[in-house]
Amino acid sequence: QKIAQLGAGQCFGEIALLTEVKRTADVKAMSYCDLFKFEKPDFDELSKKFESLHANFTKIMKRRTG
Repeated sequence: QKIAQLGAGQCFGEIALLTEVKRTADVKAMSYCDLFKFEKPDFDELSKKFESLHANFTKIMKRRTG
């Protein structure tokens, strides 16, 4: 079941980074793309130093989850 199609500059997996919930969806690239992967401990450390990173991911999560 297709949930979303993302474009340039968009992200996914924010719920897993912000909560203790594991990702349950698979992701399939439709074309070549560059990808930046965060592990949760790394994200937690970065978001302590860059509050805007955490705030932006929180906004995305709220928009997607209602």
